[in-house]
Amino acid sequence: MALKRYEPQRTDLLINTDWGIEESALSQDEAFARNMILFHGRWVTEEEKSLLKHQDAAYRGVRFVAWFLWVSSVLVIARTIIVQASPSLRFEQPGLAVLALVLAIFAVPAGIGVYRFTRWGRILANAILIVGIPTIIGVLCLYYLNRKSARLILMAKPSDKGRVDLAQLRTDGLRGVLGLACQQVMWPLIVAFLAGLLFRDLIFLSLGVSIGYIHDSGLSVGFLDFAGVNEWLGSVGTDLLVVLSCIVGLRWVRNEAFGIAIAGIVFVALHKPFMYLIWRHKIAAATIFNPTLILASFVYLAIFLALFAVALRHIRRLLPALLTGALGGSLVQSVIRSIGTALRVRSGTVATELPLSAHLAFALENLVLAAVLALLWYGSIRLLVPDVQHAADPGEGAVARTVKR
Repeated sequence: MALKRYEPQRTDLLINTDWGIEESALSQDEAFARNMILFHGRWVTEEEKSLLKHQDAAYRGVRFVAWFLWVSSVLVIARTIIVQASPSLRFEQPGLAVLALVLAIFAVPAGIGVYRFTRWGRILANAILIVGIPTIIGVLCLYYLNRKSARLILMAKPSDKGRVDLAQLRTDGLRGVLGLACQQVMWPLIVAFLAGLLFRDLIFLSLGVSIGYIHDSGLSVGFLDFAGVNEWLGSVGTDLLVVLSCIVGLRWVRNEAFGIAIAGIVFVALHKPFMYLIWRHKIAAATIFNPTLILASFVYLAIFLALFAVALRHIRRLLPALLTGALGGSLVQSVIRSIGTALRVRSGTVATELPLSAHLAFALENLVLAAVLALLWYGSIRLLVPDVQHAADPGEGAVARTVKR
């Protein structure tokens, strides 16, 4: 049986070519005269046989790492769900539990990237293995990813796997920068957005500035009334649902406004049942499924995405566009949250009005964290998608030159 061609387009690697000579094309004497041996039904030299075995082992090792990442991710997420669902079980170290959950989430796209032999997958997988899996199997996976033959596979030059112009991506606005308009970079750009969301919320939940005030006063605003590991799980789960909603709403819908509306509807439909499962022992279902809160969840996400889309279409450079969209969306969300709190006070849902200083603290925190989101998103794009050709002036000329090329 012939060796598998893992990447037919990578003809720089012998295993992906029509290597050797068919057994029927040469007699045994002719092959021996050329110092050739039979290997998987084809005549090859000793050097070719050794190279083919090394390359096949390298490909198999990389695929092993991908499967290991997926299986580890499933086990960690399943353990988290089991512990969370059982009142008798508790996380002894919630911080480590949340770190493990975040790494498990990123292990899924990392495994996809490694399975498809991409550089961004190798970068992400190396980070996960170093931080989260310091075991013998983790060290073995690091070896499989970083030995010379694997680096040759995973660190192909841009010309080997094609180039993508950032200007071409941005012609599709939010769909483009999330990778939903270009299959070639969809996964790394989705990972970049998820990374920004997750680290923004983890930093927010670690600040404790306004969280402490809310807890001391007994008030409840957004995620600030959550406690312990439930707070982390609710935040991480919400970020995942935001990304999933964006994929569903914007992947196949070309009209951006319509896609954002679908994303908002999908988010509400998934988020409220998710929050009920997390908080069913502490918060009444009538509170979670309150029509006002459902509308607020839709508006929060829709405005946030819409301002990103507008900024990306009207600001020529990527980093200022991301910063403007994040800061604008966060500021509008803070205003809506303040109005919502005032309405809840009037309706009697919250007993005490928050002082102006608390609202200003919320707004300031949101703006700082929005900047963190934008910077992490931008940095992740540059790190995870090295094949992107970053055009200085993404105008029509640049797009035309890219299409023509």
